[in-house]
Amino acid sequence: MKEKCKACEDFEYYDFDYSKNISVKQKLDHTPKIYTINFWHEFGDPRLYQSYFKVFDEAKEDDDIIIYFDSPGGNVTTLNLFLNALRRCKSKNILARVNHAASAAALLALYCDNIEFNTNATLMLHNYTGGFIGKGQEIKAEFEHCNKNFEELLRYICRKILTDKEIDEMINGKDFYLTGEEAIKRLKARAAEKEKELKKSKKNGSK
Repeated sequence: MKEKCKACEDFEYYDFDYSKNISVKQKLDHTPKIYTINFWHEFGDPRLYQSYFKVFDEAKEDDDIIIYFDSPGGNVTTLNLFLNALRRCKSKNILARVNHAASAAALLALYCDNIEFNTNATLMLHNYTGGFIGKGQEIKAEFEHCNKNFEELLRYICRKILTDKEIDEMINGKDFYLTGEEAIKRLKARAAEKEKELKKSKKNGSK
């Protein structure tokens, strides 16, 4: 008699079929597909989202992917898997539609090519929450590693919407709650600043 895998037993606890959160529309065989993903939950065990990752792997350049966000965030490891899946994805039309996106969900939404906000939408950004267990030197090493990794991630993604000073404040403990209207204004302002910096850099380089 085979022994049961404890990890498999634990995984069976999750009886919700997350693949039901995905729909695909295609009028004709030769037309681009429209994938819809409803992200209406916390980022949990990565094994729950195999159907999600499959969408990003299968989508072609002219396919559309629309992700609806109503999520409090969650596991940073799972967030990294989603970010890598988006990075690999061939689709050039990835849209985040945000009702409520907090923490890791907000970072994933901001990483998408385009972002829209519902009326009274909320975008919440903050530093990570977690804990460490082990011997003193192990805790110190893991803490320093996690801090470095997550700070780099925050600076890379949040520069689209926060100033460098605000990112420093967030890393030091400040939470940022933005309405959809505030988020749009900030995204446009930061994009304009980046465009201005790019033009200035090109101008200086041509001298």
